[in-house]
Amino acid sequence: MRNFNINNVKFNRYESFGKDFFQVEIYGYYYEQTLDKILKVGKILYTLENGVMTLDVIRVNIDYQNLGVGSKLLGFMFEDCKKANVRKVEGEFAPDDELQGRVFYTKHGFEIREEIMADRLYKTLKFEDESEQ
Repeated sequence: MRNFNINNVKFNRYESFGKDFFQVEIYGYYYEQTLDKILKVGKILYTLENGVMTLDVIRVNIDYQNLGVGSKLLGFMFEDCKKANVRKVEGEFAPDDELQGRVFYTKHGFEIREEIMADRLYKTLKFEDESEQ
């Protein structure tokens, strides 16, 4: 893993459409030379329904956390939000993801509201030339 480079991760995108929804699942794969294997390093699943993007699942293999994989996966979702002119993203994470989840989501601009069974994520997106900021 010493030679890991986020630019060498290959992403496969799968889309599902329904009458009132659009769902995307993206997997990240990395060829690990030391093992001579292709490894799944991350996954994101999100759904657009009724003008709201819901972050259903985001997971990164523990060996590849804090290397940009999760940020890259969120970036795909934010791009789809921008294309669909969606300004609201919601999601939730389990309380057992407390520390790591809070750090990751707040780093990416989510507001976290505590609820009984899980913490809810809310983010209002702004797309005015974010790449130039």
